[in-house]
Amino acid sequence: MKALLLTTTVITVSILSATARADLKWDKTTIEVRTGPNDQMAVAHFKYQNVGSSPVRFKEVKPACGCTTVQTQQDSVPVGEKGEITARLNIGDRTGAQEKTVTVETDDPMNPTTVLTIKAFIPQPFDVQPTFLFWQGGEAAKPKTITVRVLKEWEFPVRGIKANSSSWDFQTKIEKISKDEFKVEVLPEDTSRAISGTITIQPEDSTRKYVANLRVMGSGAATDLISNPSNPSTQGSEELLKNPFDEPAANSSPSP
Repeated sequence: MKALLLTTTVITVSILSATARADLKWDKTTIEVRTGPNDQMAVAHFKYQNVGSSPVRFKEVKPACGCTTVQTQQDSVPVGEKGEITARLNIGDRTGAQEKTVTVETDDPMNPTTVLTIKAFIPQPFDVQPTFLFWQGGEAAKPKTITVRVLKEWEFPVRGIKANSSSWDFQTKIEKISKDEFKVEVLPEDTSRAISGTITIQPEDSTRKYVANLRVMGSGAATDLISNPSNPSTQGSEELLKNPFDEPAANSSPSP
Protein backbone atom coordinates (compact mmCIF):
# COMPACT_ATOMS: atom_id res chain seq x y z
CA MET A 1 0.00 0.00 0.00
CA LYS A 2 2.82 2.38 0.92
CA ALA A 3 4.62 1.51 -2.33
CA LEU A 4 1.45 2.31 -4.26
CA LEU A 5 1.06 5.68 -2.53
CA LEU A 6 4.71 6.51 -3.20
CA THR A 7 4.37 5.59 -6.86
CA THR A 8 1.21 7.68 -7.19
CA THR A 9 2.94 10.65 -5.56
CA VAL A 10 5.94 10.41 -7.90
CA ILE A 11 3.67 10.20 -10.94
CA THR A 12 1.64 13.20 -9.72
CA VAL A 13 4.76 15.31 -9.13
CA SER A 14 6.12 14.31 -12.54
CA ILE A 15 2.89 15.33 -14.24
CA LEU A 16 2.84 18.67 -12.40
CA SER A 17 6.49 19.29 -13.30
CA ALA A 18 5.82 18.52 -16.92
CA THR A 19 2.77 20.75 -17.15
CA ALA A 20 3.98 23.65 -14.99
CA ARG A 21 7.03 25.04 -16.75
CA ALA A 22 8.34 28.34 -18.04
CA ASP A 23 8.18 29.06 -21.75
CA LEU A 24 9.49 32.40 -23.02
CA LYS A 25 8.58 33.04 -26.66
CA TRP A 26 10.37 35.76 -28.65
CA ASP A 27 8.75 37.66 -31.52
CA LYS A 28 12.19 37.92 -33.18
CA THR A 29 15.68 36.99 -32.09
CA THR A 30 17.30 38.91 -34.98
CA ILE A 31 16.38 42.49 -35.79
CA GLU A 32 17.72 44.61 -38.65
CA VAL A 33 18.09 48.36 -38.12
CA ARG A 34 19.00 51.11 -40.60
CA THR A 35 20.14 54.29 -38.88
CA GLY A 36 19.28 57.87 -39.79
CA PRO A 37 21.56 60.89 -40.38
CA ASN A 38 21.52 62.09 -36.77
CA ASP A 39 21.20 58.81 -34.90
CA GLN A 40 23.77 58.26 -32.16
CA MET A 41 22.53 54.74 -31.44
CA ALA A 42 21.15 51.80 -33.41
CA VAL A 43 18.24 50.57 -31.27
CA ALA A 44 16.49 47.19 -31.38
CA HIS A 45 13.49 46.11 -29.28
CA PHE A 46 13.33 42.34 -28.68
CA LYS A 47 9.79 41.52 -27.53
CA TYR A 48 8.79 38.37 -25.63
CA GLN A 49 5.89 36.71 -23.80
CA ASN A 50 5.80 34.00 -21.16
CA VAL A 51 3.39 31.46 -22.66
CA GLY A 52 4.27 28.82 -20.05
CA SER A 53 2.58 27.97 -16.79
CA SER A 54 5.24 29.23 -14.38
CA PRO A 55 7.26 32.48 -14.08
CA VAL A 56 10.53 32.95 -15.97
CA ARG A 57 13.50 34.59 -14.25
CA PHE A 58 16.33 36.32 -16.12
CA LYS A 59 19.65 35.13 -14.69
CA GLU A 60 21.89 37.21 -16.96
CA VAL A 61 21.57 39.49 -20.00
CA LYS A 62 25.02 40.12 -21.43
CA PRO A 63 26.07 42.01 -24.61
CA ALA A 64 29.03 40.63 -26.54
CA CYS A 65 30.97 43.91 -26.52
CA GLY A 66 31.18 47.21 -24.66
CA CYS A 67 29.75 49.11 -27.63
CA THR A 68 26.32 47.61 -26.90
CA THR A 69 24.14 48.27 -23.86
CA VAL A 70 20.96 46.45 -22.84
CA GLN A 71 17.94 47.30 -20.75
CA THR A 72 15.43 44.82 -19.30
CA GLN A 73 11.99 45.81 -18.04
CA GLN A 74 11.84 43.18 -15.32
CA ASP A 75 13.87 40.46 -13.63
CA SER A 76 11.01 37.97 -13.55
CA VAL A 77 8.24 37.45 -16.11
CA PRO A 78 4.91 36.24 -14.69
CA VAL A 79 2.74 33.79 -16.61
CA GLY A 80 1.15 35.46 -19.64
CA GLU A 81 3.19 38.65 -19.18
CA LYS A 82 4.78 40.46 -22.12
CA GLY A 83 7.91 42.58 -22.17
CA GLU A 84 10.99 43.49 -24.14
CA ILE A 85 14.75 43.78 -23.96
CA THR A 86 16.16 46.91 -25.57
CA ALA A 87 19.63 46.73 -27.15
CA ARG A 88 21.51 49.89 -28.12
CA LEU A 89 24.59 49.90 -30.32
CA ASN A 90 26.74 53.01 -29.99
CA ILE A 91 27.43 54.21 -33.54
CA GLY A 92 30.50 56.36 -32.85
CA ASP A 93 32.58 56.37 -36.04
CA ARG A 94 31.24 53.02 -37.24
CA THR A 95 29.86 52.74 -40.77
CA GLY A 96 28.49 49.97 -42.94
CA ALA A 97 27.09 46.64 -41.74
CA GLN A 98 27.48 45.96 -38.01
CA GLU A 99 26.35 42.81 -36.21
CA LYS A 100 26.29 42.52 -32.41
CA THR A 101 24.80 39.91 -30.09
CA VAL A 102 23.23 39.77 -26.64
CA THR A 103 23.14 36.50 -24.69
CA VAL A 104 20.10 35.96 -22.45
CA GLU A 105 20.26 33.35 -19.67
CA THR A 106 17.02 32.29 -17.93
CA ASP A 107 15.93 29.60 -15.46
CA ASP A 108 13.86 27.87 -18.16
CA PRO A 109 15.33 24.35 -18.15
CA MET A 110 14.03 23.62 -21.66
CA ASN A 111 15.53 26.76 -23.23
CA PRO A 112 18.04 28.33 -20.82
CA THR A 113 20.02 30.36 -23.40
CA THR A 114 18.85 32.66 -26.17
CA VAL A 115 21.13 34.74 -28.38
CA LEU A 116 19.65 38.02 -29.65
CA THR A 117 21.25 39.62 -32.71
CA ILE A 118 21.09 43.24 -33.82
CA LYS A 119 22.10 43.81 -37.44
CA ALA A 120 22.64 47.50 -38.04
CA PHE A 121 23.43 49.21 -41.29
CA ILE A 122 25.04 52.60 -40.74
CA PRO A 123 25.20 54.46 -44.06
CA GLN A 124 28.31 56.47 -44.85
CA PRO A 125 27.58 59.94 -46.26
CA PHE A 126 30.86 60.78 -47.95
CA ASP A 127 33.98 59.62 -49.64
CA VAL A 128 36.66 62.09 -48.54
CA GLN A 129 39.95 62.20 -50.48
CA PRO A 130 42.64 62.77 -49.48
CA THR A 131 42.44 62.47 -45.69
CA PHE A 132 45.93 63.94 -45.25
CA LEU A 133 47.39 67.21 -46.62
CA PHE A 134 51.08 68.05 -46.29
CA TRP A 135 53.25 71.08 -47.09
CA GLN A 136 57.03 70.96 -47.15
CA GLY A 137 58.91 73.55 -45.14
CA GLY A 138 59.35 76.68 -47.21
CA GLU A 139 56.88 75.51 -49.85
CA ALA A 140 54.68 78.26 -51.29
CA ALA A 141 51.66 78.76 -49.04
CA LYS A 142 49.11 77.74 -51.66
CA PRO A 143 45.79 76.00 -51.05
CA LYS A 144 45.39 72.25 -51.47
CA THR A 145 42.08 70.53 -52.12
CA ILE A 146 40.04 67.84 -50.40
CA THR A 147 37.29 66.32 -52.56
CA VAL A 148 34.05 65.28 -50.85
CA ARG A 149 31.63 63.04 -52.77
CA VAL A 150 28.19 61.97 -51.53
CA LEU A 151 27.81 58.18 -51.68
CA LYS A 152 24.79 56.43 -53.18
CA GLU A 153 24.08 54.58 -49.93
CA TRP A 154 23.35 57.93 -48.25
CA GLU A 155 19.62 58.30 -48.86
CA PHE A 156 19.28 61.74 -47.31
CA PRO A 157 19.63 65.08 -49.12
CA VAL A 158 22.90 66.97 -48.59
CA ARG A 159 22.24 70.69 -49.00
CA GLY A 160 25.74 71.64 -47.99
CA ILE A 161 28.72 70.69 -45.87
CA LYS A 162 30.70 72.22 -43.01
CA ALA A 163 34.50 72.21 -42.78
CA ASN A 164 35.94 73.43 -39.49
CA SER A 165 39.66 73.85 -38.84
CA SER A 166 41.09 73.02 -35.44
CA SER A 167 43.71 75.76 -35.84
CA TRP A 168 43.76 79.38 -36.97
CA ASP A 169 46.90 78.43 -38.92
CA PHE A 170 44.69 76.81 -41.58
CA GLN A 171 41.88 78.53 -43.46
CA THR A 172 39.16 76.67 -45.37
CA LYS A 173 36.93 77.49 -48.31
CA ILE A 174 34.06 75.28 -49.51
CA GLU A 175 32.93 75.08 -53.13
CA LYS A 176 29.91 73.10 -54.33
CA ILE A 177 30.76 71.40 -57.63
CA SER A 178 27.46 69.54 -58.04
CA LYS A 179 24.65 68.19 -55.87
CA ASP A 180 26.84 65.21 -54.98
CA GLU A 181 30.32 66.75 -54.91
CA PHE A 182 32.08 69.44 -52.91
CA LYS A 183 35.63 70.71 -52.72
CA VAL A 184 37.34 72.04 -49.61
CA GLU A 185 40.36 74.28 -50.17
CA VAL A 186 42.81 74.38 -47.27
CA LEU A 187 45.34 77.21 -47.00
CA PRO A 188 48.16 77.31 -44.42
CA GLU A 189 49.00 80.76 -43.06
CA ASP A 190 52.72 80.00 -42.94
CA THR A 191 55.04 77.24 -44.16
CA SER A 192 58.22 78.47 -42.50
CA ARG A 193 57.42 76.76 -39.20
CA ALA A 194 56.13 73.37 -38.16
CA ILE A 195 52.37 73.37 -37.61
CA SER A 196 49.64 70.73 -37.60
CA GLY A 197 45.89 70.60 -37.33
CA THR A 198 42.75 68.86 -38.52
CA ILE A 199 39.74 69.66 -40.68
CA THR A 200 36.40 68.24 -39.52
CA ILE A 201 33.97 67.75 -42.42
CA GLN A 202 30.28 66.92 -42.00
CA PRO A 203 26.93 67.36 -43.76
CA GLU A 204 24.94 70.40 -42.64
CA ASP A 205 22.00 68.19 -41.64
CA SER A 206 23.87 65.35 -39.97
CA THR A 207 26.14 64.71 -37.01
CA ARG A 208 28.39 62.32 -38.97
CA LYS A 209 31.95 63.62 -39.06
CA TYR A 210 35.11 63.01 -41.06
CA VAL A 211 38.55 64.24 -40.09
CA ALA A 212 41.42 65.15 -42.44
CA ASN A 213 44.89 65.70 -40.98
CA LEU A 214 47.01 68.74 -41.91
CA ARG A 215 50.75 69.19 -41.41
CA VAL A 216 53.41 71.70 -42.35
CA MET A 217 57.09 70.89 -41.89
CA GLY A 218 58.90 74.08 -40.88
CA SER A 219 61.73 75.00 -43.27
CA GLY A 220 64.35 75.25 -40.53
CA ALA A 221 63.37 71.94 -38.97
CA ALA A 222 63.31 70.22 -42.37
CA THR A 223 66.84 71.40 -43.18
CA ASP A 224 68.17 70.37 -39.78
CA LEU A 225 66.47 67.00 -40.02
CA ILE A 226 68.09 66.24 -43.38
CA SER A 227 71.59 67.50 -42.46
CA ASN A 228 71.70 66.32 -38.85
CA PRO A 229 68.94 63.82 -38.01
CA SER A 230 70.49 63.07 -34.60
CA ASN A 231 70.24 66.70 -33.47
CA PRO A 232 68.05 66.79 -30.32
CA SER A 233 66.35 69.94 -31.60
CA THR A 234 64.85 67.94 -34.47
CA GLN A 235 63.61 65.04 -32.36
CA GLY A 236 59.95 64.42 -33.14
CA SER A 237 60.13 66.46 -36.36
CA GLU A 238 60.23 63.28 -38.45
CA GLU A 239 56.81 62.44 -37.01
CA LEU A 240 55.40 65.42 -38.87
CA LEU A 241 56.39 63.75 -42.13
CA LYS A 242 54.28 60.67 -41.42
CA ASN A 243 50.77 60.17 -42.69
CA PRO A 244 48.86 58.88 -39.64
CA PHE A 245 46.88 56.57 -41.93
CA ASP A 246 50.03 54.79 -43.15
CA GLU A 247 50.73 52.78 -39.97
CA PRO A 248 51.68 49.10 -40.56
CA ALA A 249 48.70 46.79 -40.73
CA ALA A 250 50.20 44.61 -38.00
CA ASN A 251 49.80 47.45 -35.50
CA SER A 252 46.15 48.03 -36.27
CA SER A 253 43.27 46.34 -34.53
CA PRO A 254 39.57 46.52 -35.40
CA SER A 255 37.13 48.33 -33.15
CA PRO A 256 35.11 46.05 -30.89
